[in-house]
Amino acid sequence: MRRAKRRSYLFNWDGSDCLALIKERPSEDDLLRQVFEPLEDSGVDTLVYMQGVGNFAEYRSKLLPLAGEARDYRFNSVSSYKRYANAKHFLDNGMDPLAIVVRGARERKLDVFFSFRLNDIHDHWPDCVDFLPRFKLEHPEWLHPKEYFPDFHGRTEITTALDYSVKEVRDFRLRIIREVLENYEFDGLELDFMRSPFYFHWDKGLGSAYMLTDFVSAVRDMLDEIGGRRGAYLELAVRVCTTVTGSGMAGFDVAAWAKRGYIDHVIAGTGGLNIDTRGYMELLQGTGVSFYPCLYGDYERIASSDAVMRGTAELLLTDRPDGIYAFNIYPSGPHRRELVRQIGNLSALQGLDKTYIVDLDYDYILTREEWRYSIHLPITLGETERESLTIPVRAGEELASRTVPEHAAIRLKVWIKDMTADDVIRFRWNGGRLEEAGTEPVAEQFAQHWLTWELRPSMIRYVNELSIQLVERNKHLKSYAPAIVQRVNLELAYH
Repeated sequence: MRRAKRRSYLFNWDGSDCLALIKERPSEDDLLRQVFEPLEDSGVDTLVYMQGVGNFAEYRSKLLPLAGEARDYRFNSVSSYKRYANAKHFLDNGMDPLAIVVRGARERKLDVFFSFRLNDIHDHWPDCVDFLPRFKLEHPEWLHPKEYFPDFHGRTEITTALDYSVKEVRDFRLRIIREVLENYEFDGLELDFMRSPFYFHWDKGLGSAYMLTDFVSAVRDMLDEIGGRRGAYLELAVRVCTTVTGSGMAGFDVAAWAKRGYIDHVIAGTGGLNIDTRGYMELLQGTGVSFYPCLYGDYERIASSDAVMRGTAELLLTDRPDGIYAFNIYPSGPHRRELVRQIGNLSALQGLDKTYIVDLDYDYILTREEWRYSIHLPITLGETERESLTIPVRAGEELASRTVPEHAAIRLKVWIKDMTADDVIRFRWNGGRLEEAGTEPVAEQFAQHWLTWELRPSMIRYVNELSIQLVERNKHLKSYAPAIVQRVNLELAYH
């Protein structure tokens, strides 16, 4: 009989980044303030805490070293250095960052999960080479053979992803998980499969899923063993792909994990808006497993605006999942801390400015495979005589229910990259023609402009259709600079 708690608001705090954000030679209070002050009175009931990206330890460990070991602790950025230096400062002075956070959560009556990244490959990029662990250098046979993974921009070489078809890899990861759970009294564990979803050859996930199912089963047995000694039930959460189909292709048999009682919570997504909440909830029906869509902090490539975060949170909660999971929010400033209090439930979002955006091709190559199953921007326009490009634009229920007050402003904004006055483009909204648009500059973009239209509440549905037909492209640009639908925003403003 599953004994997991019903949770509503899970907040993932990147503990490695917390070490980089606090001052050098910090005190325990410095770390506690960084982690917990943003969560006060926020409604967060579960802290999901990541430390060491799964490849190095910022806690006491016999299995993993501190960051930078493979480079003899020489760093190419101050942020990487501070992760190392502050973790070492704590440990050298008889303190343990992970123990400090677990104790801090207990004192604040917050449950805390350890978030373990199964396959983080930040070490692939030159600016994060400090994260490369020695075990990847010592065991090249543990890594994917040099190959190219397909994405929308051609082929991308990934060379530091662990190959989970290798049993030694799975066994090593299990030992790391065991060490953490035996040394620290967490309430549960998150297996973060979305950092990053290359576990097998890019086209072999479906046929290799049994290996990850075996792995998840072993983790469940471990949690029951350790929890049994403590007299506690340790919960297991998994973070998987945006869509059920995408998870299957990656090798994540979520249905089997749920039906066999291995898991307690499913979290979906890492940067895509089109999370298949209804598909997952149908898949999990009758299993007792909870579902949470992931609210990501960087939908606009870096630090999305508060209005976009509120609009996206409302969209994710509209299908009534069990709750929400916040990731990469980084609530360091006062306004961002207020945002943390707003995004946890629908009622807190009422009456606030929101922006609903169409999914962007986020510049994180490891998620693109699953994005093949939904429309996302940018999209290149081709000249057509009769047909148009149709883009679905979702609106939150506050706007779609047409209960917004008269003084609220509703605007549609479309950015057609490199559009000129000589382009002939027709726009329709839910079948009705949109007349002449206003314009405003696109921030930080030279010679680029938004097209804007004021809309009435009666023109809004839950899912709207924006049709764009390029009748004729500027003859001076058409061969070398296509017209591209770069962004589509639907704004609700109260002030």
